Amino acid sequence: MFELDHAPASTTSQRIERKYPLPDTMLEETIAALHTVLPVYRYNGAEDWSSIRTTYLDTHDLQCYQEYLQALPVRRKIRVRQYGVNGRFDHLCWVEIKVKNRTVSLKRRFCCRAADLALLVKGQDIGDRVARQNETDVARIYQVIRSMILEQQLVPAVRVEYERLSFQLANYDGLRVTLDRDVRFCCPRREHQGSLTGLVVEVKHNGAKPAWLPTLQQRLGLKRVKRFSKFARSIRQLTELRECEGAR
Repeated sequence: MFELDHAPASTTSQRIERKYPLPDTMLEETIAALHTVLPVYRYNGAEDWSSIRTTYLDTHDLQCYQEYLQALPVRRKIRVRQYGVNGRFDHLCWVEIKVKNRTVSLKRRFCCRAADLALLVKGQDIGDRVARQNETDVARIYQVIRSMILEQQLVPAVRVEYERLSFQLANYDGLRVTLDRDVRFCCPRREHQGSLTGLVVEVKHNGAKPAWLPTLQQRLGLKRVKRFSKFARSIRQLTELRECEGAR
């Protein structure tokens, strides 16, 4: 079993995020190009690729998804992220609130056991367990997230899994590039599932845009998609699957 003993202690990040979709056929070319700007950052042992599982919470009528469709400049969503290797995930998870303010993303989170998370979604107070699990004081963000879950009656709406290759300097997380492949999704409460084709390159940085970005864009033909969301695309496909099922 993959053990998350390497989990970062930081519970806050604020970055500008730029996303660039690419076809699957450009995998090796993209990896070679990214190697020229930053080294691979390994989260666990000798494995370059990490497995990521993200469960997004939403209301029963998908309010968060509707806000995305309306292109509101400021949006909030709660997601649960687990890390692993080769499709095997740790028993710990990160519960995050992500605030999107135009091009800037602010993320605050706390760590808990997956078994305790199920209790939190059902309305139970797991604050004492969360306090023991985290190295820093996360009481305030825990209360914010718990209040949102209770007030909006949030439930798991879609689970997205993919393989990620990360590039960054070992001692600096202010600049990071990720490459995602094999994106799959499913509805946690039903049998519907599917996949998203292509790769996703994401450049995440604080402050000024990296000086090497224009060269990388030209080399790979990167075209930024400002409103690219794995969450929204997965929800849309799940909705289409449900509609097709209802038409039969």
